[in-house]
Amino acid sequence: MFQESTLEKQISAIVGDETKTQTILALIRQEREKEKAVFYQKQAQGIAQARANGVVFGRKKLVRPENYNSIKVMYQKKELSARQAAKELGIGHSTFLRWLREEELSK
Repeated sequence: MFQESTLEKQISAIVGDETKTQTILALIRQEREKEKAVFYQKQAQGIAQARANGVVFGRKKLVRPENYNSIKVMYQKKELSARQAAKELGIGHSTFLRWLREEELSK
């Protein structure tokens, strides 16, 4: 798509009148906004239809490994740091800390 300044120069060269050029550009902007709105509406309809058909968006949640509770206890006893615990579990330390927070919030 053209940059507006380039388009403005081209229209101005053809029309020659600044007022008419600005009017044409306003109409072009308005049409672009309509097209964008239609696009987003169709996109939203497609997403809604996909969800209705059972499509799940986003990344799948990680399942806590079997040794999570024992590693968690070691972390709570300060035998392991969060990074060490996460490494033992094969996950990122931020995930490990998030799991801990989620458990605290659910209590």
